[in-house]
Amino acid sequence: MKWFSLIILLFMFNCGIQAPQLSVTGEKTALEKQVLGDYEKIESDSWFIASERSFNEFRTQSDNEAIFTAMHQRKARKTELDDLRRDKVIGENNRGFLEVLPTEAYEENEDYRRRVDELVQAENRDRKRLFERIIEINQWQDDEVSYYQQFARPQQKSVAAGTMIQDPQGHWTEKAKQEKETDQL
Repeated sequence: MKWFSLIILLFMFNCGIQAPQLSVTGEKTALEKQVLGDYEKIESDSWFIASERSFNEFRTQSDNEAIFTAMHQRKARKTELDDLRRDKVIGENNRGFLEVLPTEAYEENEDYRRRVDELVQAENRDRKRLFERIIEINQWQDDEVSYYQQFARPQQKSVAAGTMIQDPQGHWTEKAKQEKETDQL
């Protein structure tokens, strides 16, 4: 009887359970899709390794967390880096990393220079972490230069037209508008 009266009270006061509203937004770049695909492989690998109760269990778990953190940190600084690319303060080099291209604003303003350097170092550190994990997962046997040239292509393709990119010979050029448009087809 007590339960019945509790249920009656709930209906009288229109109490109920509602499911939370979920919203999913955003698109991933080609590199993020590649890394996320490899991250899913990392995740499944970690379950297998964790079941063996070895020292590697702890290493794999911390590596996965580091990869996940690196991906989120890259996403957090993307807007600021896009602004620096647009202003031609930084560019995508031929090894898959960002490189500072000194401009008047960069040279004259110490605070600005320090912020640009911090962003570039943080982004390059996270990219290197992701690149090394992809190399490990895929067990690539090529030389290191070849690895990084492979990573440079998707980085350069994913940036907007007008971004400074470095060709394999080391020359800097502005990415043409046609390159971005043809990549999207």
